[in-house]
Order: sequence, then C-alpha cells, then structure tokens
Amino acid sequence: MAATAACASLLLAACVPGLSDDAGLYFGRNDGSVPMAERQTVEVYISDTAPRYAGIIEDVAREAGGVLGTDGDSRYGGCTTQDEADVDIAWAALDVALIDYEDLRRIVWEGAQRNGFAYSATPDYSGKHNSRSVAVGDEDGNLVIFTHLEGRGFINIGFYSGCMLPTHTYDLDTPYKQLPLPSVEEMFPNLRIVDAFDENSNLNPELSSQSGPQSGAQSGS
Repeated sequence: MAATAACASLLLAACVPGLSDDAGLYFGRNDGSVPMAERQTVEVYISDTAPRYAGIIEDVAREAGGVLGTDGDSRYGGCTTQDEADVDIAWAALDVALIDYEDLRRIVWEGAQRNGFAYSATPDYSGKHNSRSVAVGDEDGNLVIFTHLEGRGFINIGFYSGCMLPTHTYDLDTPYKQLPLPSVEEMFPNLRIVDAFDENSNLNPELSSQSGPQSGAQSGS
C-alpha cells in the first residue's frame, strides 16, 4: 500500500509536455494537501467524487469496447495516521482491453479538465511489459492510475480514495468495514462487467483485443 502511494506521488508530480498540468499540487493517496478536518467524508466521496472518477474510467472502457474486467474486491483500509477513525477505499482492480496510448492520454486528460482534476503521465516505456501510465487525482488524495500494459495486451486501472473520515456522524462503535460500498455493477451500469482473469490467471478473451467503442448492457460473469 505504501509503495503504491509512493509511485502515485511520483506519477502525479511529473509534467506532461504539451498538456496543461497542475499535478505538482497533489501528492497521492494519503497525502492530499487539504487538512483532514476539512476533507470530504466517505458519504460525500461515494455520492459525488467517486462517480466523477468512474466517469473517466467509463470513457476509457467504452473506447476499449465497453467491457470492464474486475479482479478482487473493493475494501476499506486504515490510513497511515494516528486517528483510528480515518479510512481510505481501494476499489476492486479494474481492467479494459488495450487501446492506443495516445488515445488513453487524450481521454483521461479531457476527463481531468472536465472535472478539475490534476493530470499526469509517464509516456516512456518501463519494465518487461512495456508499461506506460496516466493518472488523475485531486487535493484530497483521491487517485486513479491507468497502467497501459502493451506487453500484456490490456490496461490495468487502480482506483483509490485519499484518507478521510467515514461520516460526519460516525459511530466509533460500528467498525468502518461494515459501512456499505457500491458494487462495480452499481458504479458502472452502462458497461458489461466480467471477471478479468480465469482461475488459471488467463486474461478474459473479452479484454484481449479492442472491439471499438460501444454501449453494452451490464452483465455478471
């Protein structure tokens, strides 16, 4: 978790030539520049902020054929602060079919501009899978990272909230992990939802190649 936050901080601190970029203001998951007492609560994040990030993810998924793969579960976690009430959310890992990297950059940048989010990218290839990344985030530490894995043939999407308080009326006797989280199907009702991988860790064929933008009915796997 700490490594993910560190990588995100470096990514959003990078500048992207030719694109408007204020990403240097933001520092990743648990390090948002807004004081904790002034941040949105989980209620506000789920009802307002997370759907705006989900809209950018949906734009990318529709360009990739309208199919969104899931891997793992959405979950609450404890923040790296001294207050036991502070929490963050790591949504289920998401995957879509590979699209052109420049198309990915354009779609995510347009979504960032539309929502007032910070935007950044690492356009140089990295690692054995020829990965490149694009990210959007904000001053509350919320973050979405799109990792373009050319060598594996798909885009992995990491969707994280910053650190925040559960609600304004949080009852410390109720474990925060019992607070409900929207399902992937509820977050993305206009996409077809499938398992990203089978039991042998093989990529779902529906995510293995681009079939072009389309709207699709949501479906379980």
